[in-house]
Amino acid sequence: MTGLYNRLALREDFPNYSKQEVGVAMIDLDDFKRFNNNYGHAYGDLVLTRLGRYLQKDWMNEHLRCYRYGGDEILIIASGLEDGDFVKKLQIFQAEYAKLNQQLKEPATLSIGYATGAVADEEELRKLIQLADNYLYQAKRQGKNQVVGAEKK
Repeated sequence: MTGLYNRLALREDFPNYSKQEVGVAMIDLDDFKRFNNNYGHAYGDLVLTRLGRYLQKDWMNEHLRCYRYGGDEILIIASGLEDGDFVKKLQIFQAEYAKLNQQLKEPATLSIGYATGAVADEEELRKLIQLADNYLYQAKRQGKNQVVGAEKK
């Protein structure tokens, strides 16, 4: 539906991220259940499809891959970025996505948690994904429609 990679592709890609600096972001559509409950699952699917298309068109490249991680959760893993670029890209993405969806019946916004750092192996990548997920929940607790995280120096 989203046209993004799935969790199977993520497992296959894990070795590709070893021994390099990566940025990991966990993205969640704010109040997604409301779209399904108020307008039906077809409308919720439309919101997800729009997110997938936007990521494919404007984001994905050889250094940045997007995976549908769960229902309305998207995982982004980027490599080869300069310090600070990943966070700037996430902030731009979050703001642009909100603008893109202003004409929907209800505006669709995103909460984003991120973490960056060097990963030596697959286990460290899993820990970075978990850290990004923790920051995602912090963004939700702080009021949603935010980008929250930390960069390792």
